[in-house]
Amino acid sequence: VLHFSSTDNEQQDELLRVACHTLQRIIRKNDQGQRRVFASFVDFLEVKIAVSSVAQLLTETLNDNIEICRKLCEADVRQMFQVANNGLEYCEFYVTLETLMKVR
Repeated sequence: VLHFSSTDNEQQDELLRVACHTLQRIIRKNDQGQRRVFASFVDFLEVKIAVSSVAQLLTETLNDNIEICRKLCEADVRQMFQVANNGLEYCEFYVTLETLMKVR
């Protein structure tokens, strides 16, 4: 997922969307899965394609998981805010930020 999300290859867009949605289902209520996705959290902020799917995956990682939310530092939150400001396609990251603030 990380490899495809950081490329500009739009042919991989649908594959990445499906992979993100599958991962969302796997990590829902799965602490180990959430921790594994979180390990690459900052890397996911470099996304270039399937942006909303990646943001939704990150939102699922943070949802109802105070332990993971507390591991994010101020610089991570600032970077996520900057990503969310990249344009309409990136606005789903505002939902990720909202989830973080609700849990924290």
